[in-house]
Amino acid sequence: MSDVTTTAGSESARTGPAALLADLGAGAIVAAVAFTIAVSVSTLVYGSAGPESAARGVGLGLMSAVVMLVTVALAGTLRGAVASAQDAPSAVVAGATAAAAAGGALAATADGGFATVAVMSGLTTLATGLTFVVVGWLRLGGLVRFLPYPVMGGFLAGTGWLLLLGGVSVMTDRFVDVASLGSAFGPGWWYEVAPGLAFALLLLVVARRARSPLAFPLTVAGGVATFYLALALSGSDLGDWRHVGLLLSSVGGSGLLRPLSPAELPAVDWNVVLTHLPALATVPLLALVATLLNITASELNETGKTDLDRQLRAAGFGNMLAGVGGGIVGYHVVSLTALNRRAGRGTNLAVMVAAGLLLAALLLGGSAIGYLPRAVVGGVVSYLGLDFLYDWVVSGWRRLAAVEYALVLAILAAIAVVGFLPGVALGLVLTVLLFVVSYGRVDPVRYAATGAALRSRVRRTPAQEALLDAAGEGLLVMQLQGFLFFGTTWRVLEHAEAAWRDRAVDTVLIDLGRVTGVDASGAMALRTLARRCEARGCRLWLADVPPSVADALARASGDEASLRAFPSVDAALEAREEERLDPAAIEEGGVAAALSDLVACTNLSPADLEPYLTRVELDGGRQLFAQGDDADAMYLVAAGRLSTLRHVPDAASERLETMGPGHPVGEVGVLTGAPRGATVHADVPSVVYRLTLADLERMRREDPRAAAGVYEWLARRMAGRIGHLVNTVDALRR
Repeated sequence: MSDVTTTAGSESARTGPAALLADLGAGAIVAAVAFTIAVSVSTLVYGSAGPESAARGVGLGLMSAVVMLVTVALAGTLRGAVASAQDAPSAVVAGATAAAAAGGALAATADGGFATVAVMSGLTTLATGLTFVVVGWLRLGGLVRFLPYPVMGGFLAGTGWLLLLGGVSVMTDRFVDVASLGSAFGPGWWYEVAPGLAFALLLLVVARRARSPLAFPLTVAGGVATFYLALALSGSDLGDWRHVGLLLSSVGGSGLLRPLSPAELPAVDWNVVLTHLPALATVPLLALVATLLNITASELNETGKTDLDRQLRAAGFGNMLAGVGGGIVGYHVVSLTALNRRAGRGTNLAVMVAAGLLLAALLLGGSAIGYLPRAVVGGVVSYLGLDFLYDWVVSGWRRLAAVEYALVLAILAAIAVVGFLPGVALGLVLTVLLFVVSYGRVDPVRYAATGAALRSRVRRTPAQEALLDAAGEGLLVMQLQGFLFFGTTWRVLEHAEAAWRDRAVDTVLIDLGRVTGVDASGAMALRTLARRCEARGCRLWLADVPPSVADALARASGDEASLRAFPSVDAALEAREEERLDPAAIEEGGVAAALSDLVACTNLSPADLEPYLTRVELDGGRQLFAQGDDADAMYLVAAGRLSTLRHVPDAASERLETMGPGHPVGEVGVLTGAPRGATVHADVPSVVYRLTLADLERMRREDPRAAAGVYEWLARRMAGRIGHLVNTVDALRR
């Protein structure tokens, strides 16, 4: 049924007899509401096949409610969850059965009509249960969150329209659709349709305004009482009112449970079943979405997290059991679950009490069904439809954006005018279009920066930094994100075009590390970017290319040369920097090379510092110190190259930086006293000069000016690195 989330009360602290009475009372209220809904929707489904079929259908609806209540309570994990026969799937099945009846396909014999409808309903329920179980076992319940909200709203609004027409069909005892809606308001509309629609409006107001859990069942009971009061005041005979079709038909005997038997299968019109199979095939999807949404809504007031997939499997098993005899699709009901918690303690005991009461009605109440007024039963069905329509047509106007609201109305109109299946098809098309349009607005370029803002992790000398600063604008770096297709990848071309208009670009570097995938059109767009780069005299480099993206690019390349790819952006930046620098200009030598940057930044000379330094030679690959070691010294690189690696458990080591001649190594630990934060090793045969803490303390005593110069130099180095980091962050945030 249409679910309005309510605030559930906390579980009562009562125990013993008081707790039992609370559960008994809650179970009785839940049973009364579930009974009304089950009778209404089963009459809607089976009423097209004739009075006898409608009476047997009521039994199948109650049977489905009992099975769903027990199965979800025993196999599920959501405390006090109530599941029952549902209205939205029933509206779709009823549309198919009513269409078959309108075409005369169910008119051959009463038994054949019932058997055909029972097979249509049973197969739909079995397919729904199997879908629930499979999705639950595969743990795919979370996929429901990918269905756009307005598309789901359109489905539910269309279902509401079908329920509204179905209620009128129950009131008039004949099939009513858009084409025949006018006939429902013929000469007898004032006693056939008007009372039922008025009752539906009354239920809508009561359900939305009244806070007592007794309001709905008491209103239904009041509707039945009003019918018989009008009968008494009019002086008419009950048989006369039954003759004109104001009462439901009863089933023979006291019991209602008369499911489809194997002996009735030969009477099934399989052509009718096959004709309406496409429309019935939409029910599992509709029910799956509604079930997952209802479970999610029902767990809002629970302290723990509900196993969505297990709840789905529980509902699936219930539907498979109910579908064997021609039962009705059922699943979790948010409003009844909240009713259980508000009226009692919200326990499974109340659920089992409700199941027991419904079972008693199923086994003993066959003759009582014939005393239910059509206006009340049809009014309940119409109320369910009005509730859906109010949620999505009236309330949706206030809570949805204009485009989203238009989607709801478009799907509703398609279902109302053309049919549910075309409406579902339109909804799926709109889902794709909505995704493409919405996702196409997302810029796949996470950031765009130049070589002036982004540098490799190789530390350079001031002279080298100046050369790289001059060449920095010639590099355009873009990091892409998400899934790339033609509509989004085109924005990458726009970024490149904008850069080409502003300056001379020699290299475009694309970071694909955050890309989750690319389709053929997206791969071709990247190839188009490569050709445009070539036409403008620059080149396209790729970095951190995922295997799936690399495969797509390889398929799109044809006979073209492959693009140059680097394992990381850092490696690509380093390669371009090395192109811009003259290796012969790199000073490598003794203590003068080690102290070159320090001397340039202070008034010290190599002679002031050399007495405190110890020369250390390193073979290529040799470790200078390890991550976690005590920081007892810092080092100055004189020749070669050293790299700093940070080790993370269960992951590859990450290069933090690489130092050449003139750069300090391990100075942070010396300044802070913290253990080494990374491992340092020599990439090639190297020479470093060590300055221990003891030597630095001796320098402080013997030559305070030299010690102050060293600290000043270290402070300048740290300030420069912080400034470059701030500039890089600013560039990435633009």
